[in-house]
Amino acid sequence: MPNSNLECEVSSCTFWIPTNVCAATRVSIADQYAKVPAGTECQTFIPRNSFTNVVQSISNLNWPGIISEPFNLGKQINPIISCSANNCTYWAEGDICTAKNILISGMPVSESPDSQCSTFAKKDSSLP
Repeated sequence: MPNSNLECEVSSCTFWIPTNVCAATRVSIADQYAKVPAGTECQTFIPRNSFTNVVQSISNLNWPGIISEPFNLGKQINPIISCSANNCTYWAEGDICTAKNILISGMPVSESPDSQCSTFAKKDSSLP
């Protein structure tokens, strides 16, 4: 399954790149009990407030995507997304998000719970 397009408005994250691109290789969205977008969070968020945090984020940087991004704006850096928000319409078995486009937002964000998946849509409870 191809990666979803991820747009991120959380400029206080070490993975955020201008034009609202996420430079992480893997992004984890949670919470399995969410009922609204504000009940979700980007667990990959690392505050861009110290040199230590920037160094800590290096192991999850999408280096090939970062290098190719200037040549194909917004099309090369699409992280692998896992999502445990199983109350969401887009959630699929194996913590897969089936949304074509995903928006991570939340302002201001100083820690992971301040962020949210704005694409989250509560699953219709009458459906299987």
